[in-house]
Amino acid sequence: MTTRKRPNGLTLMQKRFVQYYAISLNASEAAEKAGYSPKTVAVQASRMLTRVKIQDALTKELEKRSKRTEIDQDFVIRKLRDNLDMAMDPMTYNPSAVNRALELLGKHVGMFSDKIQHTGKDGAPIEVAVDYRITLEARIALIAVRRGQERSDSEPDAG
Repeated sequence: MTTRKRPNGLTLMQKRFVQYYAISLNASEAAEKAGYSPKTVAVQASRMLTRVKIQDALTKELEKRSKRTEIDQDFVIRKLRDNLDMAMDPMTYNPSAVNRALELLGKHVGMFSDKIQHTGKDGAPIEVAVDYRITLEARIALIAVRRGQERSDSEPDAG
């Protein structure tokens, strides 16, 4: 497969990756369809998503699709609101549809998150202090256990 440069700074394979990624939103699948080796597809896919030129091309491609289909965040939010209003109508009340629309709208505004972020004070990393000092009593007990195991290992079987 050729890797000749294109005017936009992307190789033919990179351009294909962008096109396939815009369709599936799956980087490994896009890399494989673009022609990358099946053995290295995961590494190549990850690498592609970190390149600025690829990210720029993906952003442009997804924006073109959004304009072409006339589907963007505002459209989706409006439709969710319409569905919510219809589902809450007293004549056709549908509690599961109401809950689902509210869940999706809540996720959009950041109320619910599938990710759990653990941070320390003021968003800093969590400080972890481990005390590796062991008490004298614990050391003595550990030595006794080890010596007991050594004795039992060195004693011949009675059976």
